[in-house]
Amino acid sequence: MEFTVLLKPTKGLRYRATCASLFHTEVEGETREQALEQLRQQIQEQMDDGTEIIQMKINGGTSNPLPLWPDDEITQKWLKAIKEVRQEADAEEGIIVNNP
Repeated sequence: MEFTVLLKPTKGLRYRATCASLFHTEVEGETREQALEQLRQQIQEQMDDGTEIIQMKINGGTSNPLPLWPDDEITQKWLKAIKEVRQEADAEEGIIVNNP
């Protein structure tokens, strides 16, 4: 499993490594390597206690959730152009996709 880590130099020539993709974890170390190793250890400790990562669908709330993309003419043209470019690239690779 891979995590995205934000590694930031801090005052006093130290480093802060932060991981908030599944749970918030933040450490500081004297060096980049030390900060990353401490972060790895903390994430591993949190995963070693039987923690599971699952996906869950939640129903309810607003009947009209916000769309992923704005529904305006510019966005629609942009999404259409992306779809066309992907179809062309797939065709060049010999990939057949049967979706509208």
